[in-house]
Amino acid sequence: FPSHDKEPFLNLYHIQGYATSEICLSLQMFGEIVAVMTFSKSRVGIGKKRSANAYELVRYVTSCNVVGGASKLLASFVKKYSPTEIVSYSDNRYSHGDLYLLLGFEKESETRGNYWYYDTVKKKSFHRYKFAKHNLVAMGYDKNKTEKQITNEMGLLRIWDCGTRTWVRKLCQQ
Repeated sequence: FPSHDKEPFLNLYHIQGYATSEICLSLQMFGEIVAVMTFSKSRVGIGKKRSANAYELVRYVTSCNVVGGASKLLASFVKKYSPTEIVSYSDNRYSHGDLYLLLGFEKESETRGNYWYYDTVKKKSFHRYKFAKHNLVAMGYDKNKTEKQITNEMGLLRIWDCGTRTWVRKLCQQ
């Protein structure tokens, strides 16, 4: 699967769009891509420290109903990369995580809702970390103002999500 094809496919079919990933697997039907699953080494910054050979399942998406597609792609990934564990996250706005249960993952934790920023001009949501006070000060904003004051002046709206779930599938060292 050519890496330059992954971004448009994810933007077209995944509710959260494209996300950076190192590994991309796909299923094709009649020469056309119908399912994509992407992985990266586990990102320490968004979760707890994982084992050295841990990976994150970043995205799974289909363009149509693909029975067994997720399990086929996951099995292919496990066979090729031999991870000790795979972690993934589901957004409670969109999913209860049922697919993870079908794929043998266990729910590790769940967070409460948290805020994001929405730019009404760009019509795009941004993670709150982008607008943490130290980042805003580094951008040249007044260090004597709060994050909320600065983002209000920037015209950003603070919106709340419904929390996330962390899913883990532990695998034997192969």
